[in-house]
Amino acid sequence: MRSFELEYWDVTQAAVWVVYRSPDLLEKFSDPPSESWHGLKMYPSMHKYEEVAKLSELANALENGILKAFGLPNDSKQQYIEIPNVEWSGLTIAPPIVYRQGAKSGKFEPWTDIKFRSADMKRQWPSEAQSKSRELHDWEAIEKIWRNIVTENPPPISERKIIILIQERYGEQESRIPPSRSQMQKHMKEWQVAD
Repeated sequence: MRSFELEYWDVTQAAVWVVYRSPDLLEKFSDPPSESWHGLKMYPSMHKYEEVAKLSELANALENGILKAFGLPNDSKQQYIEIPNVEWSGLTIAPPIVYRQGAKSGKFEPWTDIKFRSADMKRQWPSEAQSKSRELHDWEAIEKIWRNIVTENPPPISERKIIILIQERYGEQESRIPPSRSQMQKHMKEWQVAD
C-alpha cells in the first residue's frame, strides 16, 4: 500500500505533507524512509520539490486543536492516546521526533511513535490537485477576461453586458460551464474594489 493511502502517518510523513504536499515525496518517506528530512531541508537545490508551507503550520494546527495526534507517553508504553493540544505549546517538531527542550536536561521526548490520521491531514492541507478539483471555476482566468473586456469596452457598457461577454469567453476558452450572474457580480465587486 502506498504511503499516501495509509490510515496513519508518522511525524516525518506529516511534516512532508504540510510543507510540500507531494504524494511522490511522501512515498520516499515510507517505512523505512529512503530520504532524510534534514537532508531535504538542508539541500533544497538537490530536489525538485517546492515548499508550499512552513512546518509551523503543523504545530499551530496541533496547538489550536484543529488537528489531533496520537502517541505513546514516554513514561508508559502501554497504548496510544490522543496528545492533548495544550502539550503542543511546549513541544518542538523536528522530524522524525517531537521533543521538549529542558534548560538542564536537553532534549526530552515526552511522546514517542506519534501518528496522525492521514485523512485529517489531507483535509486540512489538500494537495494542489485536490484544491483545484474542488474549485468549479477558474476565477483567476475569469478576472483576466473581465479586465480585458473592461479595457476593450470603455463606458458606458452595462454590467449585464460585461457578464454576458465574460460568460461567452470563459465558456470558449476554458470549455467549462460559466459561473452564474450572481457569482459574477460578487467577484466583480471584489475586483473593482481591488483596483
